[in-house]
Amino acid sequence: MGTTVLKGYGTGFEKISGSVFYAVLNRCFSVSAALKLKVIGCVICGSWRFYHNFRGNDFVAFNTVDWHSRDYCDKLAGLKNGLDRESLQHLDLILFRWQSLPSEQYADWFIVNMKKALTAEEWAAATACRKQAAQWKKQYPVACSEPYLPEVFLYHHGLTLVPDAVKMYMQGGDFIDAGAYCGDSALVLRNYAPRKIFSFEASRKNAERYRRTMLMNHVPETEYELVEAAVGQHSGTLNFADTADGCARGTVNAGEEVALVALDEFFAARPDSKVRFIKADIEGMGLEMVYGMTATLKKFRPVLSLAVYHNPDEFFLIKPALERLDLKYKFMLRKLNPAIMLVDTVLLAYPEELERKSLDGSF
Repeated sequence: MGTTVLKGYGTGFEKISGSVFYAVLNRCFSVSAALKLKVIGCVICGSWRFYHNFRGNDFVAFNTVDWHSRDYCDKLAGLKNGLDRESLQHLDLILFRWQSLPSEQYADWFIVNMKKALTAEEWAAATACRKQAAQWKKQYPVACSEPYLPEVFLYHHGLTLVPDAVKMYMQGGDFIDAGAYCGDSALVLRNYAPRKIFSFEASRKNAERYRRTMLMNHVPETEYELVEAAVGQHSGTLNFADTADGCARGTVNAGEEVALVALDEFFAARPDSKVRFIKADIEGMGLEMVYGMTATLKKFRPVLSLAVYHNPDEFFLIKPALERLDLKYKFMLRKLNPAIMLVDTVLLAYPEELERKSLDGSF
């Protein structure tokens, strides 16, 4: 850990123990040992949190971006084009945080004062979410031990933020849940009256959890179809590291071989389908998925909720790729987990005429 990432490390801990305790540490231990003890105290007693294995997660992908290059400026301009004011505010905040990440020199461990890193609104929302978690757990029992995440149970992958006309447009259609995990998303999506939910999950272990979640909630098998496959540009196979959590992903040379599905090919074999909503959080393969579902998008113009935080290609290129299809979509960029600085940013999109219908009350 370096001093650049420990700036202001005493905040929070001093409120409990005061500078006298710091003086004792300084007197009894070496400078290095005293610093480590202060950091541990800040994490235990204050709002500081450790970020471990930065090099092994999504953050490191954004360390490769040249924030001063012409290429970045062009991509940013394309992403900003047509976004609403709130989306632009979210975008500015997210980019500031990406650019403030520590270098790879500090990639194994660094700490953040979350109360200072988050906005006041995020901190308040995160506190409220923790209080609601017990209610979500009771309402939606799931077969996994992961925390109940606000992007799923509070924001319903952004559907609580879109106009009522968008929700009515979705009713009675088929939903795609790409990156189904343990079935948590499928549970909340049932609130929007789908005809059927097609859930795609490449992890064999998560697929078993999904089935248990459906049984625990007495969901009829006619309401969903679990497809044990990854989603991408072409159908085939993919090497897959099954970590049995929400972050399992494709690998280059390791892992087991799993099926890979392109949605255009999948729905071409199901001519009676009527796709009205697509949610995808597939650990960095979002752009490939878009390339593999262009015919589906053109035919059905579904509402979209696409996670775009895993890598720069997802973040900067999915929206322009959709715009080139001339679908006449309204776009929104939202961060759906107030407790975490960077992850769970989604691109929401829906047919722009639904915005007008909501404004004039004609839905």
